[in-house]
Amino acid sequence: MRREDWPERMVAAIDAARSQPFVWGESDCCLFAADVVLAMTGEDYAKAFRGKYKSARGALGALKRHGHGDIEKTMDGMFERRYPMRGDVVMAVIDNQQALGICVGADAAFKGPAGASFLSVDGLIAWAVD
Repeated sequence: MRREDWPERMVAAIDAARSQPFVWGESDCCLFAADVVLAMTGEDYAKAFRGKYKSARGALGALKRHGHGDIEKTMDGMFERRYPMRGDVVMAVIDNQQALGICVGADAAFKGPAGASFLSVDGLIAWAVD
């Protein structure tokens, strides 16, 4: 359940990620989304994944061991899908890879190589974070 001040917490978590470079297993797209959800709700949905991988290949292995094989199936096992609303987790396919972000309105914030980047939510898959 979202905290009363979730909008402020969401913005603060996204802002904090802007200065952090992309690092597998520490500051990647999935942990970025999980960190924002943690800030908004107090629940760490990535607890089973933290510290379990250090590369793209390791991330895929962690998804097989602790999730449902890939990002989309793992998210389907945790949250319900809906049209993207502010604060929801969203998924885009970027360079043929699934990437998680957070809906901030008409756009979604994603973890990019140099911090946060933004894409339109049009056509993105979204999961409700209530």
